[in-house]
Amino acid sequence: MSYHGSMHRALAQENVARSTFAQTGVFGRMFPGLEAFPFSDAMLEALVAKIVADSQEPRQIGGGGPVNPRIPAGFTFFGQFVDHDITFDPTSSLEQQNDPEAIWNFRTPVLELDNVYGAGPSVSPFLYDSSAGPRASPAKLLIGLDSRGAENDLPRNRQGTALIGDPRNDENLIVSQLHLAFLKFHNKVVDHIRAHGNEHGTKPLDDRLAFADAQRIVRWHYQWIVLNEFLPLIVGQETINTLLGTSGPLVGQDPIGNVLDYLTFYRWSEDPFIPVEFAVAAYRFGHSQVRAGYSINNAFGALLFSDVPNGPSLAVGGNLVAAAAGHPVLNADRAVDWARFNRIPGVVPADGFPQESKMIDGKLSPPLFTLPNIAPGNPLDPRSLPLRNLKRGRAFGLPPGQLVARVMEAKHILSDAELEIDGLGFPAGVAPLWYYILKEAEVQHGGQQLAKWAARSWRRS
Repeated sequence: MSYHGSMHRALAQENVARSTFAQTGVFGRMFPGLEAFPFSDAMLEALVAKIVADSQEPRQIGGGGPVNPRIPAGFTFFGQFVDHDITFDPTSSLEQQNDPEAIWNFRTPVLELDNVYGAGPSVSPFLYDSSAGPRASPAKLLIGLDSRGAENDLPRNRQGTALIGDPRNDENLIVSQLHLAFLKFHNKVVDHIRAHGNEHGTKPLDDRLAFADAQRIVRWHYQWIVLNEFLPLIVGQETINTLLGTSGPLVGQDPIGNVLDYLTFYRWSEDPFIPVEFAVAAYRFGHSQVRAGYSINNAFGALLFSDVPNGPSLAVGGNLVAAAAGHPVLNADRAVDWARFNRIPGVVPADGFPQESKMIDGKLSPPLFTLPNIAPGNPLDPRSLPLRNLKRGRAFGLPPGQLVARVMEAKHILSDAELEIDGLGFPAGVAPLWYYILKEAEVQHGGQQLAKWAARSWRRS
């Protein structure tokens, strides 16, 4: 049967996830009945060449390209932080065919900050402040000192390695400082609970209860930010209202206000799982938001990756200096001024701030085409981020974007002309899912947010 014949056959199938029996800790598929397309290396490389040609903007702080007035740059890195909270797969290969149900996700698919808390004070004691003594149960997270002795760095060992729940949160300066902000917030909440009690006014009897109260409150704040600030910027408030059943009559709530389950395609039997369509394609939309470089504070800014050996960059290693004790710590002059990345109530930022993210579109910042610390010329481990994304999608057997859009009853299916893939070797009506999602945002919303699906795509009819 031809590929298009298979497409129509798949469209007729009931989309009951093969991952119905998937357990927390594994990946799965939202659309197990949809057929993958075997994109050739030539197709993917031609598409990357097009992305590179379309993305020729200055390699400078701010990037010089079109920016998104809706989304401050801080949310680019908050999105990365969320990704590290819910997905971690160190085992799969770009080139081997991967079965998502056999790939272990070393994160739970829940917004619970296990990249911050690890497995808790008993199992991950290196994350916690044990200054109260070896027999005490620590309530606070450990925070490191910068080069001036202020608590403005992640805790580090003698070699400068951050003592945190996910090493990826110390790969660039902005995410590193965002992780630090969560450590500080947790500790402030502990102080507040000790002084005033928890949300019910109940003061904890010991530090074990103080930690549990603080962890719950911090998680609630984090989840609130995701639902009420981050997601509306990325997908639009109308889509959020539809998903929660809060648009028009409250058809998505029962009589006492509990939100009902109106999801059509994301189904599980016992525990939720991370869909590979999300992890390998949809959630990688953030790569198009990254700017070539950022202003960190009023004295320092840099490119993501330096153009010259040992030049200034946002890689954390280049922003560490030797402390008095001899081990590397953050250069105090490199601490992030968050007013340059987010709109903060009551804070009047300098002109031109906060910085804005790039558009969600088919263009990426030039530094992402030559990732550092990867040997050039290895087809199994390419330096180009878009090529890595496309090959990873192929390795996981993702269906084409047009097929997913049809199954989800999108109101508009992008044409090859809108996708700008004519002449790149792709069959008509077939494009990689990751690229399709980027172009869909560009065509339908000018790159300011992801495309809005028809309401019936998300809810039971």
